[in-house]
Amino acid sequence: MTRTLVAWGKRIFWSLTLSVVLLFGLFVLGTSCQARYTDVSQKPGHAERVGQRCTVLKGLRAHGFSWDQPDVTYEVRVTSLPGVDGREITFKVNIPKGTGIVVTGVRECWNCPFGRIKYAVEIPELTELAPHRVFADADALEPDQVLCVGRHYQ
Repeated sequence: MTRTLVAWGKRIFWSLTLSVVLLFGLFVLGTSCQARYTDVSQKPGHAERVGQRCTVLKGLRAHGFSWDQPDVTYEVRVTSLPGVDGREITFKVNIPKGTGIVVTGVRECWNCPFGRIKYAVEIPELTELAPHRVFADADALEPDQVLCVGRHYQ
C-alpha cells in the first residue's frame, strides 16, 4: 500500500512539474514576440467608449516605443503614473492634470497574457504626439485617472 502511494505521489509530482514547465514556456513564448491586435471598436462593451472625451484627473505619462530601431518610434503608450521604463522607450511626455483626451477606437491583443485592451486616443493639447499612433492602457482610462463624458455616460 505504501509503495502504491509513493508511486502515485511521484507521478503527480512529475505531472505537475511538467505542466508548470510547459505553461512557463508558453508564457515566455507568448510575451517574447510583438503584440498582435484586433480592432474591437464596434463590439458591445467597447463601442460605447469610442467618442468619449476625457479629462485627466491626476496626471498620466506617454511613452514612445520602438522594438527594433531605437531612433524610430513605433507607437505611443499612455499609462498611469509612474509609467514604464526600458530600452524600448524612445521618449516620455507627462500628461498633466486637466489635459483632454478623446477615445477614437479600441483594440484587443490576441497574443498577450496581460493588458489585452488598449484604447486609441488623441491628445490635441500635446502636439508632439500628433505624428504618432497613441494608445492608452485600460487602467489609464479608469475613473480614478480620468473623467470621461460622451457616449458611455449619456
